Amino acid sequence: MKIIDFRSDTVTQQTPQMREAMFTAAVGDDVYGDDPSVNALETYAKELFGSEAALFVSSGTMGNQLALMAHTERGEEVLTHHGSHIFQHEQASTSVLSQCKINPIIADNDHLTPELIARNCHGNSLQDSKTACIEYENALSNGTVYTLQEMQAIDEIAQKLDIPVHIFEMFIDVLLEVSVALRSTWTAPASSMP
Repeated sequence: MKIIDFRSDTVTQQTPQMREAMFTAAVGDDVYGDDPSVNALETYAKELFGSEAALFVSSGTMGNQLALMAHTERGEEVLTHHGSHIFQHEQASTSVLSQCKINPIIADNDHLTPELIARNCHGNSLQDSKTACIEYENALSNGTVYTLQEMQAIDEIAQKLDIPVHIFEMFIDVLLEVSVALRSTWTAPASSMP
């Protein structure tokens, strides 16, 4: 059985075909919209995930921070699990750039559940930061991934609570597999994905 390592994009080794594709890719100035490779990638991602638009960024941290800035306002919070990358490795970036806090929930296998989300979300009060975004991923959860049913359940509770969902970029590999396999019956459950 072939094992696929989803712990991090830094453990992924490019195949010779991938290196060749990078070497021969058509390039241009992305600022002016003149990079055909970036334009094609953004169009592909937009269509694949049924989004209004897609934006290529050069790192997962950049994508996460852009998403958190888009979903939160100063003083609000992002609900995630205790083992999440944004809690373990991006707290300083989040507090400086988005000026919001992270509410880390301890969860079995670092998997959020609708019950945990409902119990730990905060409304607008003087004592608590309003929960403005739910974030989940599989980056630091020992390689375990959310099932389709778990993802749909999180999407349902997020919609019920009217809170956007952000999925960390490490999860995209899994979502690509799910989206391609189930394109006709299900769309990605996230408001943002880097």
